[in-house]
Amino acid sequence: MTFLGKLFVMANVGISLIMAFVAFGLYANGVDWGYDVAKPGTQGGVWKVRDAEIKELQPAQYPTETAWKTARKSLWTAEEQRRDARQFYVAELEHNRYKAEPGKDAARSIAVDEKTFRPRPDDRKRHLLEMNKDTKVRGKDAEADSLYSRVYYVKQLAALQEANLRLLDELQRDSPDYDKKGWYAKDVALTKEMFDKETGVGLRTYIDDEREKRKGLEEELRVVRPLYVNTGIEAALSRKRLESLKVQIKGLNEYVKKRGMDVELTKR
Repeated sequence: MTFLGKLFVMANVGISLIMAFVAFGLYANGVDWGYDVAKPGTQGGVWKVRDAEIKELQPAQYPTETAWKTARKSLWTAEEQRRDARQFYVAELEHNRYKAEPGKDAARSIAVDEKTFRPRPDDRKRHLLEMNKDTKVRGKDAEADSLYSRVYYVKQLAALQEANLRLLDELQRDSPDYDKKGWYAKDVALTKEMFDKETGVGLRTYIDDEREKRKGLEEELRVVRPLYVNTGIEAALSRKRLESLKVQIKGLNEYVKKRGMDVELTKR
């Protein structure tokens, strides 16, 4: 017998032993799906246990399935509403960003209840919010202009900037009305003519200097005014004291004359 033949024989023996062990395990640990021997005609074993468990769980099957179906329906409704709301708000944002222009619809905003100050839901679709079709620019003016998209204002700003650059270019170019000098150059020349030839200072500088002087005078007056009031009060008191001294001197002179006293002797 060759080596290959001996190898096949040993493999066959090994597989046979493995299958024998598997068969013995199945025989020893087999599930009792049979009938109850003590009660002929009735099921027994594991079958009976599983059937009892199924019958015990069947009463809870209907409420559970009903709740699951209700929740599943609510979930699908919420998903559809979310998809609808997403499309709605994407369209509103798209309109407010790019499409709101004069001659068309103005920008839209969420309508707010005046009593509760909360957003009002749409009457047709309660999961959406009611939108104001014509939003006004915020301000004190009750008849303010309508609010439009950001793209519209960007275009307006670009047009004004272009007009401003065009005006600056016209001012910088030479003008035949001012001796081949530009408007800026002529403005500078006329401004220099207003300067003081000795100091080289213009009228604006003098006005600013006078304004600063006035501020200094007002500050000094604010400090001096209380002193002026005190001086006036002291002067009034001094005058009253002088009148009082004159009365006393007059009384003393009358006393001296009445007594016949020599005034010169009193001075010594």
